[in-house]
Amino acid sequence: MIRFSAGFIALSFVLALASPSNAADAHAALAPRPAGAEEHPATALILAAAPRESTAAAAELYEPIAAYLGEKLGRPVVFRHAGDWGIYQTQMVRGEYDLIFDGPHFNGYRIENLRHEVLVKLPGTFQYAIIARENPSFVFRSIQRMYGRRFCALAPPNLGTLILFSLYENPARQPAIVARADYPSVYKGVMNGMCEAGVVPLAQLRQFDPKEQARVLYYSNPMPNQALSAGPRVSHTERARIVAALAGEDGRRITAKLRTAWGVRENFAPAQREEYLDLATYLRD
Repeated sequence: MIRFSAGFIALSFVLALASPSNAADAHAALAPRPAGAEEHPATALILAAAPRESTAAAAELYEPIAAYLGEKLGRPVVFRHAGDWGIYQTQMVRGEYDLIFDGPHFNGYRIENLRHEVLVKLPGTFQYAIIARENPSFVFRSIQRMYGRRFCALAPPNLGTLILFSLYENPARQPAIVARADYPSVYKGVMNGMCEAGVVPLAQLRQFDPKEQARVLYYSNPMPNQALSAGPRVSHTERARIVAALAGEDGRRITAKLRTAWGVRENFAPAQREEYLDLATYLRD
C-alpha cells in the first residue's frame, strides 16, 4: 500500500521540470526551429498516451492512430509506450513527446508549461466515481472518515487518485492506496474485497457494472474529457490536418477501439485551450 501527499506529487513534477539536466534537455527540445523548418519536417513525431494499459494493449489502441496520422501528415508518427507513470512524467516534461493523449490535468499542465495546444477531445464531460462494494454491515458516513482505509486506484499522478487526495487536507489522514495496473483491476479489487473503496472514471464504471452492484460514495465535478495535445514541433498546418483527420469519418473508424475503451460512441471533437487551463491545479500543492 502506498501513501502520498498532494505536496509530494506536485513537488515531483516541479523537480522534474526544474532540475538542471532536465531543464537543459527540455530547452533544447523546445527551442525554436529555423524559419521554414516546421513546414518541411524531416523527423518522426512521437505519439504518447498515459500508461494505463499494458504495452500490448496500448499498441492495439494507439499504433493504428499513429499510422493513420502519419499518412495524413506525410511524415512518420511513432507511438511510444512509457511503461510506467514515472517514465511518462519525466519524458513529458523533457519535451520528448509531440502528440499526447491523456487526462485534462496533464493537458492543462502542458498548455501552461510545455507550449502544447489541445487539438481534439473525447466528447462529453469526464467524471470520476469513488465506489465501494455494497455492504450493509459497514456504513461510510463520509469520504473524510475513510482515512487509513484501502483504496484501489491507479498510481499518482493519475487524475482520479489526485482528486481523491484533494479531499483530505491533512497528509497524515489520507487513504492507503493499493496501486492497480488499470481500471478493470481497480473495479475488481473493490468488488472482491481487496480494497474497501476505489476510484474509477464514471464512463468505465457503467461498462464494468451494468447491474449497478457497486455503491457510489462520491462523484467528482464534471470536467472536459480526455484530449490530444500537440507540441511545438508540430506545425500549425499539421495541427489543422490532425483535427480534420480525427474528426472525419476515417478518423471515427480508426479511433473506434479507443473511444469504446472510454465508453464514448461519438467521434472526437475540436478542443479549446480555455477548457483545460485551470485543471493543472491538481498537479500543484
